[in-house]
Amino acid sequence: AVNSNNKKALLLSLLQSAIPTIVECTILDTIVQANAQGCRVTATHVNKENELFVKQVKATDYLSTKSSWNDLRRTLIYGRTETRFYKEILPLLVHKGFPDADMVPTCHVAVCNLHEGGLIRDDSVAYEDDHVTTMPTMEQAANH
Repeated sequence: AVNSNNKKALLLSLLQSAIPTIVECTILDTIVQANAQGCRVTATHVNKENELFVKQVKATDYLSTKSSWNDLRRTLIYGRTETRFYKEILPLLVHKGFPDADMVPTCHVAVCNLHEGGLIRDDSVAYEDDHVTTMPTMEQAANH
């Protein structure tokens, strides 16, 4: 289990990889949704503070709460879809001058690695049967 100091250190490291000027972070509250977990964070920079939202979908967090592989798969693909929106679709909308693109929250980093190790192929679509048909082990899920 990850204790609160390790969790904060991991979070700070993640935030600093996206925004190097952050020197400290404070978790304000945790938000648990059916398909994701997140937290509101105060990020302290050298000369200012701002509030950020960090969202995370980890396979290991859902192994015990999902009743089947298909249920877990939907949760993981939801995370992949949101990552793709921020990395691929939103930049296209901004580039094409979509009028409401500025209303979308700024995404500083979006990462998805479900394809590494074969959990879900990167080209899989949400309704397609994938090559995995049984729930992954905790070890397999931890690698994603």
